[in-house]
Amino acid sequence: MKSTLLLFLPTLANAITLPLPKNTTNNDPNKPIRNNPVRAGALLVGAGFEVVHAVVHIPNLRVAPGADPDQLHAVSAWIGVDEEETCPGTYLRVGVDMFLNSTGTWYLPWFGWHPNNTNHLPSLSILPGDWLGLHIQAANLTFADLTIKNRRTSQSCHAMAEDHPTLLCGFSALWMVEGHWTTKGLPLPDFGSIVFDEMQAVTSTAVDREIEDAYIEKLVEDGDGKPTVEPVRLGNDSLMLKYIGGHP
Repeated sequence: MKSTLLLFLPTLANAITLPLPKNTTNNDPNKPIRNNPVRAGALLVGAGFEVVHAVVHIPNLRVAPGADPDQLHAVSAWIGVDEEETCPGTYLRVGVDMFLNSTGTWYLPWFGWHPNNTNHLPSLSILPGDWLGLHIQAANLTFADLTIKNRRTSQSCHAMAEDHPTLLCGFSALWMVEGHWTTKGLPLPDFGSIVFDEMQAVTSTAVDREIEDAYIEKLVEDGDGKPTVEPVRLGNDSLMLKYIGGHP
C-alpha cells in the first residue's frame, strides 16, 4: 500500500523525528501523575479517538543559568493520536519544535505519521507570544487531516495523509511537551511555561473526552525523581507545563 502525503507549504529536509519513551511509571494509583524521561503532559487512554485539538502558547526561550549559550537547546510541544506503547509501530503527531543557541531562536511547526519522516514547515511564521492552533482529524485509520494555524497572523497550513501503510489504533490522545536530552543530548531551554488550551479529544461515537480523565505526566530526566518539567492543571481543557530546571 502506498503512502500519499499532500503538502501545501514547503518542508525542511533532514527533519527531526521524535521517538516516544517506554516504561513510564505510575507514581500514585489514586492520583495518576507519572514520571517520564522524555515528556510531560496529558495522556487519555480509551478507544476510537478521531479528533485531537489544542491551542498552544508559544513561549520566549532563554538560556538557563549556568548553561552554555553556544549549545543548541531544544523543546517540542505537540498533540497526537496513539503512541508506541498502545499502538506499536505507528502514531500521528502535530506540533512545533523550538530551538535556542547564541545565534538566535527558531520555532518550526511540523507533523508526522510514524514510521514516515517528520515534515517541518518553515514557511509558517511563529513568534513568542503567539497562540498556535493544532488539529488532527483521523476519521479513518489510514487517513488523517492535519491543520496548524497561527491565530495572531491567521496564517495556516493544511496537510492530508492517506493510504498510510500502518493503521492507527485510536487508543490514545496526547498533549505533550517533549525534551531531547535523553534521546539526542540536547538540553532544555528555560521556556518558563507552555500552556495547552482548548484541549479536546473526540471519539468515533462523538464522545468528547476531557483531561480530568487523563494520566498526567511530568518530565524527569534523571533518576533522582526531581522534575524537569512540572504539569499544572488549569481546568478541564487547559494544562500548563512549567520549566523547573534541566541539564546545563
